[in-house]
Amino acid sequence: MTVELVHNYEKIATFATGYFYDDRMFYIFEVEDVKQILKYMTLSTADFVSLLKQSENIVSANQLLKCTKGASVRVTNFNEMVSVLTTARQFMKLNFLDEILTVLNLLDKNDLSTALELQNRQVADENEIKALKAKIEELKDVDPEVVNENTKLKKELQDKDAKIAKLTKEQQEDKQKVSQLTDQITKLQTENTKLTEENTKLQAKVQEQETNIHQLYTMNYQYDVLLKITQHKYSNDFNSVYTFLDALAGCGDPNMMKKAFEEGVCEKKDASDKSILHEACFRGNLRLVQALIASGCNKEMVNNKGCTPLIYASAGCKIEVAQYLLSIKANVEARDVNGWTPLIFAAQTRNIDLVKLLISNGANIDSKDNIGYTSLIHASNKGHLEIVQWLVTLGANKDAADNDGNTPLIHAASAGHLEIVKYLVQAGANKELQSKNGNTPLIAATYGGFIEVIKYLISCGANKEATDINGWTPLIVASSEGKLEIVQYLISLGVNVEAKTSNGNNSLIHAANYGHLEVVKCLIAAGANKDYSNNGFTPLSVSSGEVRNYLIFIGAMSTVPRPETRTDTRTDTRTDTRTETRTDSRTDSRDETETKPKSKSEKKSKSKHRKDSDSDSDQKTKKSHHKSRHHSNRP
Repeated sequence: MTVELVHNYEKIATFATGYFYDDRMFYIFEVEDVKQILKYMTLSTADFVSLLKQSENIVSANQLLKCTKGASVRVTNFNEMVSVLTTARQFMKLNFLDEILTVLNLLDKNDLSTALELQNRQVADENEIKALKAKIEELKDVDPEVVNENTKLKKELQDKDAKIAKLTKEQQEDKQKVSQLTDQITKLQTENTKLTEENTKLQAKVQEQETNIHQLYTMNYQYDVLLKITQHKYSNDFNSVYTFLDALAGCGDPNMMKKAFEEGVCEKKDASDKSILHEACFRGNLRLVQALIASGCNKEMVNNKGCTPLIYASAGCKIEVAQYLLSIKANVEARDVNGWTPLIFAAQTRNIDLVKLLISNGANIDSKDNIGYTSLIHASNKGHLEIVQWLVTLGANKDAADNDGNTPLIHAASAGHLEIVKYLVQAGANKELQSKNGNTPLIAATYGGFIEVIKYLISCGANKEATDINGWTPLIVASSEGKLEIVQYLISLGVNVEAKTSNGNNSLIHAANYGHLEVVKCLIAAGANKDYSNNGFTPLSVSSGEVRNYLIFIGAMSTVPRPETRTDTRTDTRTDTRTETRTDSRTDSRDETETKPKSKSEKKSKSKHRKDSDSDSDQKTKKSHHKSRHHSNRP
């Protein structure tokens, strides 16, 4: 209690009754303060009863007795007295009052109240008698009528005196009863004091026993934990060890956690070389993460994939754990074996808050992984528009290229993420930048068959006649892939239907070679030469099935190549004599050197060949020309 409050007890007492009605006395003031304040107050019965009731569940009975024993209470009738004693018995645990209350209940409950009323009436009657006597003196010399009146008044005075005498006698009797009750109360108070002393001694013994029990419990708990530490030290059950350490962290016992660390329990790893700390970070178990690091675990420990705790937290999208690790200076630029940083993992998770957190703690926004992917490339490839917008706003290089020269815009176009394509173009990304094999965003979108992306890029001025390093235009790509809608759209824009690749094959030969009948029809309807010959190979000579039947039906010519130009000894006119080494019409590394399209036998193995090249980490994704990430976003 401050000196200022001590000096203001008397002042506080002037408005303390307001706290009685609000039931706030013991919430605002300490018990000792209440005791001092009451010294300056005369409480009504209602105020005193309210004060006692407020103490329930806040102060003990002993504290309440010490606090209020000096209080001054104004009692005006019998019922108020009984109310005070009853409330005091209840909240101060004054068992001796039971007998007093019993005695009071045996009395006529109106006796004491009547005594107080008689006393007040006696004073009033005495004042009235004095007034009458004065009036008599004034009327001594008046007429007989006045004398008669005076006589009448005297008789009334005598009656009053008799009543006063009776009331006085009754008052004396009441005083005797009160005196007897007071003696009983004093006796009971003495007994209560003795009981209080005995109770204090008993409480001390109980507290001592509770202390002993707690010590025994602590010893038993420590023994149990040490036994489990020993058991888990030799256990290979990773999940069991994790559960044990999680429970131990929940107990809040740093000594036992440190003991577990010293015994090597905290260093346990699963079959994938992931530690308990790694797993806790990935699950977002902040309590366990903090306990493990506090016990001595290295915040930068790595598994055989190079993943740190912060990488696991980022991969698991656990922002609270990431915040904690960054607060203890975890390496924000840590890399796994693939060169992925925490920011790259976060860009894969679609969690914008985690991305913001890492960048605000110094993460390099343009950091690249082993194949040259930046966080922006990953977000563009995955279709995370909000993260793309945030990264570009913070200054990420929107034209950064991966090891194959593919930019974020090329990745977004090849994956068909129209909104990201729109945003990057509007943000100033170069829509004509080419990858190392010459692919533009438009060519990449064509491989994926994303017509809306194609329409948007062309509406923004993208070159619809762009060619890659082998001379492939968007129309040739669409024809080879059988993308009829795209072929129709490009033709409607007036693209060159006779454009040729570097080995002389045009859109019609590629469409015929791969059996795309509707594309063949569309190209011929647009004016493509059905008899076009590349070193003797025509659309008819490389076709089969329904395409071949259609070309024959419309009178297309089939030219047999000259022997000196063939590179194999097959006799089928549709066999392939090309020496082109292009591995997939959608890959980034076509080396087109053949002189004719693929043969029928090669067409049968096309899908398998693509699948094989897609599975290689250095090849492109199934639906795009660019490389696919060769591990998931979970370490």
